[in-house]
Amino acid sequence: MRAKTQDPEHARRSVEASLDKDWLLGESRWWPANEGRPPLLRDGEIEPSEPWITTDAVSGGRGWMRQRLQPAGSKILLPTSWSLFFLISTVFPLAFPDKTPIDDQNLAIVLFSIAWILTLVPILSMSDGLENRARKKFDVYPFAFLPFLFGVMIFVLHIIIDSRLGWISYLCFLYSWALTISNLAQSVKPSSGRWLLPIKVEDVNLEILADGWERKSKVFRNGLIASWSEILDDYSADLVGISHGKHRFIAIVLRHRSGLIHDIFTSNFVENKLFTEIISKPPLTISGDAWPSNFIINFEEE
Repeated sequence: MRAKTQDPEHARRSVEASLDKDWLLGESRWWPANEGRPPLLRDGEIEPSEPWITTDAVSGGRGWMRQRLQPAGSKILLPTSWSLFFLISTVFPLAFPDKTPIDDQNLAIVLFSIAWILTLVPILSMSDGLENRARKKFDVYPFAFLPFLFGVMIFVLHIIIDSRLGWISYLCFLYSWALTISNLAQSVKPSSGRWLLPIKVEDVNLEILADGWERKSKVFRNGLIASWSEILDDYSADLVGISHGKHRFIAIVLRHRSGLIHDIFTSNFVENKLFTEIISKPPLTISGDAWPSNFIINFEEE
């Protein structure tokens, strides 16, 4: 007897439904130490208090809901751990000349470049393409630029004046790398996440912004809708339009100067007076639409 073939359209919808349920709580593989689907509330996460109207991936209905984003730590710190190996390796072609199959300086440059690529590219790859208002002009954080620039200057002098200056140049680069890694480690500490509200596209045209928010777009778009007007040290807060399939959302995004997005409702920020005003009330005066059923999870059926 021929096995019954599965309808391709049904299979596609099943896969999409599974992905939709992971879209809010996050994927299990992000936290390999935990078994099963991630819980509704993780350590350090805090639920907003009144007058916020919130819900979760089990309750559904209307309200703001947390969307966890992929933790930046594993994606950034693992490649950077290898960068130290390549940075140290740059010493050997110069300390032991004529012992490598290619030109010593060329090999050192290649190893040096790989070290910094592994250090900086992972965090740059996590950018969502939107402007980082938390970053001031000429700010290249988390890259420790000044000791790196100093190292470049001494490196030039070592060619002109004395080759022994090359070791001072190398120490400057090593110090720049250590500071950059320290900055990265601080940047990935807070949880990654944002808060979403389902809306109708036409709602954006209305006067729905709470006090303190400055409109940047009169219509819905995938991108910046409004910005928080007050200064937040090392941070900016924005309302961003998000599309997922046929659904539209407004997301409150707290962006660090590193470019990473941090969950504003965690102990890092709720207990910080700097963020008291922005979290005291929701950014929109509407309660939004009900959450689509494809995002709602029934743990008992799993």
